[in-house]
Amino acid sequence: MEKVRLVPELAYQLNDLIDVLFVAEYFSFKQSAIEYVTDIENFIYAIPSLKHKLCKNKKYGTWYCKYKRNHQTTWYIIFDKEDDLYLIKYITNNHTKGYLLLI
Repeated sequence: MEKVRLVPELAYQLNDLIDVLFVAEYFSFKQSAIEYVTDIENFIYAIPSLKHKLCKNKKYGTWYCKYKRNHQTTWYIIFDKEDDLYLIKYITNNHTKGYLLLI
């Protein structure tokens, strides 16, 4: 059975993302921000069954998957895989400066 694990820093970043989205007023309600991040997490745990591509820059990981959350934002989940383990090492989106250098 394939397993998905997040590096500890990434787990904290996803948790912090809820507050960032709410405080920056991307969402009017904190529950909406929680649901948004939960959707990202659900996507991450589905990665073993999804199509993935090789990264150009291996600094953060060897593979990536794209998650198009809405028409404005695409998330890039970057990871390494070995046998049945998918280690999620980094997450970025198309609003982050330099994201194209990673994928």
